[in-house]
Amino acid sequence: MNSNEFLATRCHRTEDPTSFPTNVLPSRYVAIMNSLSRGPWIDLHAHPGRCFLEGNTPESPWRALLGDSVCGEVLKNVPTPPFAAISVSSVSDLAVLGVTPDGGLAAVRPFEEGEAYRDHRRQVDGVVSMLATERIALARCAADITRAHESGELVAILSCEGADFAESLFDSVFELRDLGVRIVTLVHYRANAFADPQTEPERHGGLSDDGRRLVHALNHQNILIDLAHATLATTRDVLEISTAPIVISHTHLQPRNADHARLISREHARIVADAGGLIGAWPSGLTSTTLDDFVSEVLRLVDTVGVEHVAVGTDMDANYRPVLDHYDQFGDVNDRLVARGLHQHEVERILGTNVLELFRAVCG
Repeated sequence: MNSNEFLATRCHRTEDPTSFPTNVLPSRYVAIMNSLSRGPWIDLHAHPGRCFLEGNTPESPWRALLGDSVCGEVLKNVPTPPFAAISVSSVSDLAVLGVTPDGGLAAVRPFEEGEAYRDHRRQVDGVVSMLATERIALARCAADITRAHESGELVAILSCEGADFAESLFDSVFELRDLGVRIVTLVHYRANAFADPQTEPERHGGLSDDGRRLVHALNHQNILIDLAHATLATTRDVLEISTAPIVISHTHLQPRNADHARLISREHARIVADAGGLIGAWPSGLTSTTLDDFVSEVLRLVDTVGVEHVAVGTDMDANYRPVLDHYDQFGDVNDRLVARGLHQHEVERILGTNVLELFRAVCG
């Protein structure tokens, strides 16, 4: 029995089934109980506190540029409830990335032998160690997220943005599940051995043969495949062979009178939704200058693929000109979506329930 069912047996219901009468419970519990009636809210893709800096060496150029990770501090301040889970994502091509003149990111050199794997393990091991210190559990299955929500706690979804670590050590794919990884993005800002990114010239024309092997391996391990940053051709190829739905964790629809490589067409969004997947709305400065703009982008996705196929992937603390840069702002997104005509239960789907259901279907 969850907390809402427990209270229902002891309290008179109001007409609003998501609220609790203040004359029955002590006032200090009312806010907590009403928060539990929402959620679980889940961020599908994030780098909270620049978590990819965990375990960094003093000589790292990224440490000199960005400082140390403050992931633990960020996670401790996430409002729980209604939040129950936050993606904590590594960046698999971080060691070879550089900043472009327009403020974007691109690979500036090839990896040295074994470098991609070593940096991948530096990040993943560093995040796992930090989470253990902060007593934040990993979400290994959907039940972990549900339990966290019911107890007012937070769990982390361990993710890897880019599969570059596996280029010369394909066996490393088979250790992911034991490490606690549950989401893997195939490609980031460089054309790796598996797939083409949106922001570079095509190398494979979609998935490579090794990319197909990787998709089968991730399916076999019940790891959720993320096609953010991947081309439409790559997405089509994955959907042809994947035995599980996929996500595009952080993107938006192309604007009507503009174009950007990181955004997707309506066709791109619909083939993911038609295969049972999710599109994570991305509060990026590419499409939005205000939080209201972002809400409009969420609604545009809803109109295109249906509310059951939309989530939120904030790209927290690694986003481009973000219009949402603090988890307290999710409450504003909730209220503005309701004000713009969505029912509360539809908003709950977008802010978390859709991710929970897909996580259960794919990861267990």
